[in-house]
Amino acid sequence: MNNQDHPRWRPTVEDCIVELLVGNSSGSIEFIRNELHCFESRLQEMFPNNNAVRETVNAVLNDLVDNYGQIERVVTGRYRLIEGERLFLRVKLKKYEQKLQAIAQILEPPL
Repeated sequence: MNNQDHPRWRPTVEDCIVELLVGNSSGSIEFIRNELHCFESRLQEMFPNNNAVRETVNAVLNDLVDNYGQIERVVTGRYRLIEGERLFLRVKLKKYEQKLQAIAQILEPPL
């Protein structure tokens, strides 16, 4: 089986995209492919037998655009989540979760 076809790659790259967008303070649902490269070392640890992590991430990203319709290519190297898709909802939920955790820390006295 080709490493890019490994069943764990797509959800793992999706998680990286979610983490990237959740960390984006502007609330934008757009990202640049090169921003995903900051996850390369983590992905290499997760998939030690893959010697082409960057290429695999790019292949999965293309797959998300071409076959899953979760992401659209704005221009070469720039992508946008398609509103209403599951991945977009995960981004929103994680942002609200972080806000609720911050509020809870303020309201709850330390033990």
